[in-house]
Amino acid sequence: MTAHRPRIFAVGGWRYEPEWLVDEFRENLAWVDELVIVDDRARTGELWVHEGDYRLMQRQALIDAGIRPWDWVLVTSPDERWGSRAKRVVRGLITKRHRRIFQFPLREMFTLTSYRTDGIWGDKWRPRLFPFLPDQEFTKGSIQTPPSPVEGGYERVRVPHVPIYHLENIAPASRIERAIVYEALSPGSQQRAARSAFWRRHDPTGRYIRAYGYAYLADTRGMRLAPVPVGDIVPRPTRPYHFRVPDELLVAECGQNREELTRWFHTTLARGPERFRRRRVR
Repeated sequence: MTAHRPRIFAVGGWRYEPEWLVDEFRENLAWVDELVIVDDRARTGELWVHEGDYRLMQRQALIDAGIRPWDWVLVTSPDERWGSRAKRVVRGLITKRHRRIFQFPLREMFTLTSYRTDGIWGDKWRPRLFPFLPDQEFTKGSIQTPPSPVEGGYERVRVPHVPIYHLENIAPASRIERAIVYEALSPGSQQRAARSAFWRRHDPTGRYIRAYGYAYLADTRGMRLAPVPVGDIVPRPTRPYHFRVPDELLVAECGQNREELTRWFHTTLARGPERFRRRRVR
């Protein structure tokens, strides 16, 4: 029996993003065979979907859309844009059947035309492309977990010339919102990161998440930016996306209100590095 031509099924979730952002997301991914959007806007009683549950939701949505073994899954989000080379390069990666997970550089946009490159920001990679196969296992973690299969038997390959541009950090208020939402979902991020072997590898200078926890997401001190090549994002971003969650869901998640979480953010940025240096001197 002749093997079918592999197809690309992009999948992403829709929760807090405005409709115009999703429309531009569809335009950016017009080159994939199928774009599957898991519409989670009706789930209004909780701040975030547990990522372990969300992977199962994604997989079922892909099955419902007609995906078959050895089609390929491209995991993404409405607040991301794939660089202009993605269509040609990604098509070339899937011509043969192989158990590979492809990783792409994540470029965090801090203005409409530039992305951040200093320290941890310049070395973010995301595993986003893998073959759809029966009985794949995914993370059971709650937040900030990889969307690719976690079982063994896959070769991991970096694709440096196809960036993913992330738009959520363009608006300064959205950076703070992102930080406090993650802290609400996983309190004590600064203390955990400071003693984490994973973050010692990925934040070797200790000046980012190891010093500040999730508050580092909105800290612009020492920021270096690089311009997005002209024409690399289609459609071109023309306005920032403002991320904000309902106040009552923050309280329901962690028992703290927006004012308290915002105070945590400013206090952590003010004293994080000093506390981190004292810890290293001892």
